[in-house]
Order: sequence, then C-alpha cells, then structure tokens
Amino acid sequence: MFLNIIDNYMQYVYSLKCKDGYYVGCTDNLKERIERHTKGYVPATKERRPIKLVNYIAFKDKYLAFEFEKYLKSGSGRAFIGERCLNTPSVHRGVEDTRCALYGRWPYLFQKNSHGIL
Repeated sequence: MFLNIIDNYMQYVYSLKCKDGYYVGCTDNLKERIERHTKGYVPATKERRPIKLVNYIAFKDKYLAFEFEKYLKSGSGRAFIGERCLNTPSVHRGVEDTRCALYGRWPYLFQKNSHGIL
C-alpha cells in the first residue's frame, strides 16, 4: 500500500535502447510512457523502434529529475553513461561502483527521506 502511494508522486528518468542508439527521457508515468514509445506515439523515437527499457531512476523531486535528465543528455552526461555502463542491463562494475560514480556528481540522490528510503 505504501509503495503505491509513493509511486503516484515519483518522476522517472529512463533510458531506452533503440535500433540506432539510446534515448533518455523523463516522465511521471513510466508504464504509460513506455507504451507510447512502443506504439510509435512519441516523435523522438517513432522511427527508432523497436525500443527496450534499459533502466530508470525514480525521483521524488520532479525538478531534480528534469535536471538529471538534462545532464544525461549533455556531453558530459553521455560520457558518464558510457563510463558507468548505465545503458547496459547487466552492470559489470557492480552496484557499489555505480553508486560511487553517481554520488560523486549527484550526492543528493543518496540522501535518505523521512521514511529512511534513498
């Protein structure tokens, strides 16, 4: 029950594998947004199908999510994605390495909220 309530207030930054590369986006309804991408309703990925969801990060703060999406679309953000294997479903470096890399650039991603959830 608690998780369903939290999910209604989350913003998701997600990465899709497309036929010609990757796409990064942001939404408050991940399931519906992926369906729209899959059906070709999103102009940015319509001609790049098929698509596959690779990963996503959930944020409680929508402005932080938008800022993180913008960063991932920048030159240094794309390099960060490549360095840290964030576009591969099986991360070979492990959770701790990825956490350390994210913490270095985005330390507030790891602040606990009032429920003790990162």
